[in-house]
Amino acid sequence: MKNRILCILLLASGLASTSAQAAEAFDLEKLKQLFNTYQRQQAYDYASHYLGEMEGDRNFDYLYGVAAMDAGHASQGVFALERVLMQFPGDQVARLELARGYFILEEYARSRQEFEKVLATNPPKGVRDTTESFLEQIRLRESRYRTTT
Repeated sequence: MKNRILCILLLASGLASTSAQAAEAFDLEKLKQLFNTYQRQQAYDYASHYLGEMEGDRNFDYLYGVAAMDAGHASQGVFALERVLMQFPGDQVARLELARGYFILEEYARSRQEFEKVLATNPPKGVRDTTESFLEQIRLRESRYRTTT
């Protein structure tokens, strides 16, 4: 019995040190540089290697989420941005990207809801114009399936 407990403790400490080493190897500045130079596929690929260790970190989740959406992995991006908003519900930049993610996934009701929350904060004109453009696209797409006035 003591040997089993010792083995479990050694295994657990080995896993913890492996996770810590992976997190230490992660370079947030490298991810930011890839992201900011619009190398979103490369940013997504890089961040994917560290997802297990870094998810839950606000900066990582935001960059990973947007990069995932831009690289064609919208559902993964949405999950990451939802994690950001669970911790920081007032983050309107993440909310705007989440609304875009729902739009990409054709979840128009959820997308509209998030875009409307952004508009309720009286954002700058550029953000307002973009948001209203998305809302108009949602109305047009939904009108294909039902009568609108």
